[in-house]
Amino acid sequence: MGTHSLLVFRVRNKVVLKVFTQFDGYPSGNTADIARFLLELGPEIVGDYLVAGIVAALKTKPGNFYAIVVDTAVEADDEYYDYMFEFDVDDCVKVSVNWDDEQISMMTVRQFCTYCEVDVPASFIEPTVAFKELDDESKYFEYVTMVDEQGHTFFHAKVFGEWNKVLSESTLSIHIGNGIGFGEQYNLYAFANGIDCLALQVLKLSVENVCKEVILLPDFDPHTAGNVPVNKIAFYDPKHLFRSISDMEENAPGENQNDLATRRLHGIHHIFNGFASVKVKTMSS
Repeated sequence: MGTHSLLVFRVRNKVVLKVFTQFDGYPSGNTADIARFLLELGPEIVGDYLVAGIVAALKTKPGNFYAIVVDTAVEADDEYYDYMFEFDVDDCVKVSVNWDDEQISMMTVRQFCTYCEVDVPASFIEPTVAFKELDDESKYFEYVTMVDEQGHTFFHAKVFGEWNKVLSESTLSIHIGNGIGFGEQYNLYAFANGIDCLALQVLKLSVENVCKEVILLPDFDPHTAGNVPVNKIAFYDPKHLFRSISDMEENAPGENQNDLATRRLHGIHHIFNGFASVKVKTMSS
């Protein structure tokens, strides 16, 4: 069992994303990667894109980092999480941490790095945060909402780029066992991830393949979008493909080929304004 942590991201006092870390959630583990990321941004940070940028940097492979439905109520003393980190982005970045019965509130980036055992250069200047709030109608953008099977929101995003076109024309493939990529197909067998993992992988690809200008929104009403494209992505957990979860757990990769190993997830083959779903096909290897 790994060290679990909960990452809560707030922008201007509103929660825009919650992430569960399955292992290495202690300060000198995965959280230190966030500290290093913040160090590399320089003295001026664009607050609009910061949270999506952190996810893109953290989500280097499937697993470990999972999105949590954003309105899930989580208490600081929840015993499931060994650590709870809260990132507040306003005119500066502050980080608070809760573990056991102890709490450190509103650490500066320098203090947070020191807490995570990350070396801080002597020349380091505590960064300030500015918000561009790109609402210029001359700059094209689309809305993206990621939901679970029940329609609960993982996050809302505003993407300055042709999100729908890029993901459609590139035939974005959603994969459980081996991650996510353009125009690729991976075996679905022996996976350990699900819709909560895929949500962060798509957010990562939005930053890296569509536009780095991705703003996570605290809420969003599609009825106010006007003529702006709204992309709502619902992932249907591929675990439902299997006869039972025990099949996945008891059979090592390569066994039972006729039953499980030939099942593959083709991915999203058509995304359109209003809704998209993961299309699944059964195909021979």
